[in-house]
Amino acid sequence: MCPHHDQARTELLLPDHHARLDRLLTEVISAVATDDRPALHDAWGAFEDAVLAHLAAEETYLLPGYAEDHPAEAAAIQGEHGEIRALLADLGVSVDLKRFNRGTAGELAARLRAHGAREDADLYPWAAQHHEPRWRRFLDAHLRRASFASHSGGPEKNADVKPGRPGAA
Repeated sequence: MCPHHDQARTELLLPDHHARLDRLLTEVISAVATDDRPALHDAWGAFEDAVLAHLAAEETYLLPGYAEDHPAEAAAIQGEHGEIRALLADLGVSVDLKRFNRGTAGELAARLRAHGAREDADLYPWAAQHHEPRWRRFLDAHLRRASFASHSGGPEKNADVKPGRPGAA
């Protein structure tokens, strides 16, 4: 695979995963709208697993190198990831307690879309320019496992891949 094609795949892969997360959130919102609690529980589980795997992939494969070039922006993204994890934990409880509603879902959607837009504008273009093919393949595999795991019980861990700057094997 040529480097240009590989870069183009990364440019598409990351925002495509944001779009997939948005589709999963739409399933959550649909379950809320129809007051289908079993569907909400299932949709929430798939959504939460996929978001957590997505955050972990970014933190493992992208943020360490990005922090070397853009420390303030990387720290801000990392901080948002912490906020998103806390929000997911709180909202997971509200799903379990049957308090999750359209307003809550709308706030979550707005927060995640704003975060995704920030990454699409800054982090992902950087990643497309700086990631070597080997790291793109690991990121691709991680996100694909996250997509699969959101429908099969939870994300797998990749113990063979260590965080760090792309190409620093």
